[in-house]
Amino acid sequence: MSLNQENIGKYNGVRIGSIDFGLKRVGFAVCDEFHITITPRQVFDRTSQNFWNELLELFVKERIGLLVVGLPLRLEGEKANIINEVENFIDELKTKCGIEIATFDESYSTRRSVGTMLEIGMKKKKRSVKGNKDKIAAAIILRDFLQELEFK
Repeated sequence: MSLNQENIGKYNGVRIGSIDFGLKRVGFAVCDEFHITITPRQVFDRTSQNFWNELLELFVKERIGLLVVGLPLRLEGEKANIINEVENFIDELKTKCGIEIATFDESYSTRRSVGTMLEIGMKKKKRSVKGNKDKIAAAIILRDFLQELEFK
């Protein structure tokens, strides 16, 4: 799904979740119905047997009406294989949940999450906790998506 004038208004009052996909971990963030606050929520271990159950349960708990999945569109060289992995993940996600899914360019969101953690004064010990940068990257993806919605 891509953003256009016809579908922008239908997201008013809808809680939107975003996913920062990784081969090992998936970061998740959510915004309120008014798209004012964005909260990094959780990180999921993709190798866990309960991965899909935990992820889908959180969608229900958070009352998600739209999912935004980050797609790395500006990649160099061998990293392009991750795009296939993300697309496979999206296909599986579509079969497991009835939530509308949008993709959004998430290039460098994980790198930007480290900068964000530094900006907010997060201590080095907390920055190094596995998964913190993944859920903050999901929040960055959602923030960028909402900003684009606002300007369309």
